[in-house]
Amino acid sequence: EALSMSDRVAVMNGGRIVQEASPRELYDQPADRFVANFVGRANMIPAVVIDRDGPGDAVVEALGTRLQTPVPDGVSIGDEVTLTFRPETVRWHETDIDRPNVLPVRIVRVEFLGEIVEYEAEVLTDGEPVATIVGRGAPLATPPEGGRVFLELVSHACRVLGA
Repeated sequence: EALSMSDRVAVMNGGRIVQEASPRELYDQPADRFVANFVGRANMIPAVVIDRDGPGDAVVEALGTRLQTPVPDGVSIGDEVTLTFRPETVRWHETDIDRPNVLPVRIVRVEFLGEIVEYEAEVLTDGEPVATIVGRGAPLATPPEGGRVFLELVSHACRVLGA
């Protein structure tokens, strides 16, 4: 409710403000893991920064592959970080596509929730599951439960949180 009714929101943890921002900024650019989970569901993946690609962008090693993502100031090559992204920013495709951040997955759960469908996907590396990602989408475009598809983690929708 605070996100829909406010111009600015302060999130507190342990009696101290950890982030104060517009509702959109809190949701899209959380300051840390606590804020990311407090204002909605978020995927959290351990990663290591392996290359900086100009100001604000980096390549991270996560989920058995290299992913492109924006990074905050102060993050350096070699840093262990958390890659976070919202379930509704995940896109699924029936076939592999020529874009960054596309991962082979197996859909292990599909749940109809009315206006949305939520699904869990096991990320596959050499055919073996290495992590689970939660995605959300429209009921008319539902990935098949048990099916092998490709998930796209849209680069600009990913965020890196420092250790």
